Amino acid sequence: MARKSSIFCLLGLMLCCCKSQSDSIKAKMITSPQAFGSSVEFKCETSKADNGMYWMSQRRNSTMQFILYISTRGSIRPDPIVGYSARKDGNNYHLTVKSFQKDNQGIYYCVNLQNQNLIFSPGLPVYLPETTTQPPTIPHQISTTTKRQTKDKPMECPNLRDSDEDSKTMFSCEIYIWVPLVGSCFILSISLVITIVCCGRRRRRRCKCKRLMNGAKGAHPLPH
Repeated sequence: MARKSSIFCLLGLMLCCCKSQSDSIKAKMITSPQAFGSSVEFKCETSKADNGMYWMSQRRNSTMQFILYISTRGSIRPDPIVGYSARKDGNNYHLTVKSFQKDNQGIYYCVNLQNQNLIFSPGLPVYLPETTTQPPTIPHQISTTTKRQTKDKPMECPNLRDSDEDSKTMFSCEIYIWVPLVGSCFILSISLVITIVCCGRRRRRRCKCKRLMNGAKGAHPLPH
């Protein structure tokens, strides 16, 4: 109930008269978030009459949100939202985000009431860059090496058991082997036949009987 009354009181003050005087309130970020889960600390300093300090934040594409109020004595009203802590050190008002998360991203303001006017400090934007994971890429050098190995691979006849296309390719390989071999055998056979025929014609038949000369001495007449 006390928290709701403080919010209604703050909204009523804002409706009265709002005025921006950045010179009277100095705001800065003491520690910035390095990653989600780290702490963030803000500090606001006022040079005018000290009437306490309000802390507010505005998320992206959202309305302004009340966080807490620190009185001049350092008391916090209402109870801080879970994940926030605050303290007062002289004229300095500190706000700490214990574990910065994605929902804590936004613009932070400290607000002070001076002469019935609400004085807003300059906004302190707090956002972490969004990281995107890219799929791993294969180095270009590996693909080049693969191409070279493919080019240097010797040509081989495929296996007959692979597929029908491989069988056709194997059949063409057999043609290239057997046609020259058969042709060579055929030419060799023709050459052998021609050689035998030619040698047979050149042979001469020789008579083993001796010829008898007519009128020769000592020759006996042939019997009738």
